Amino acid sequence: MIRIMQTSAVVAALLWPVLAFGLTSEELYGACLGVGSPGKEAQSIFCTAYVSGVIDGIDLEHQGSPRWCIPKGTTVQQVAAVVLTWLAAQPQESRQKYPAEADVMSAIERAWPCTPAPAPPRNLKD
Repeated sequence: MIRIMQTSAVVAALLWPVLAFGLTSEELYGACLGVGSPGKEAQSIFCTAYVSGVIDGIDLEHQGSPRWCIPKGTTVQQVAAVVLTWLAAQPQESRQKYPAEADVMSAIERAWPCTPAPAPPRNLKD
């Protein structure tokens, strides 16, 4: 079992740049259906790696003003489950047209929005 997972990880790592370019939400949805399923380790690795890559890329791009506030301790598998739920709710025609990255960002932003800090109270005596 460990050998299969190691082989799957190597294959996914080698194919990652080729597979991630131009990925539709429908293709990501198919991969994410494999998360946690026996015999679907390569799909699971691909899904979680893609989601993790989107998070890392956007976080780097938006340092200082995050697009989302994922709670500390949240695993990439938990984020992938949120993405899968989001993708499942989208019409198939929509998933076939849109880039996976856009739907990953939408799912995460809606699940873990950053709420601005409340403004300090004004001194009304002035």
